Amino acid sequence: MVGRVKVATRLSSKLSALCYDEPEQIRGAFEELIGKPVDGSLSLIPPFYADYGLNVTVGRKVDIGYECMFTGHAPIEIGDEVMIANKTNLVTSGHPVPPDQRRDYLTRAPSREVGQG
Repeated sequence: MVGRVKVATRLSSKLSALCYDEPEQIRGAFEELIGKPVDGSLSLIPPFYADYGLNVTVGRKVDIGYECMFTGHAPIEIGDEVMIANKTNLVTSGHPVPPDQRRDYLTRAPSREVGQG
């Protein structure tokens, strides 16, 4: 898990260094981060951050605003025609609230953003 976090944060930095007028490079960097192809209609405005990435699936005509962050190790599934606002965080993991239990274990649950399609 720690190894993938290191890779994902490095790839997030690479993606975040791109400019919005470089859509092909953005899509390529995002594909590298999530480990699978995305539709050519993806629109993503850097910067973008992820701590894992391989659990993300993105549909057609998806718009992701600037400074978004996808964190956690459970699936994040984004359907067709979804618009994600600037500075949105999709978080699929957590921990117990009581301070003395926080490091005992992490929780995970999928996040599904459903669009029109």
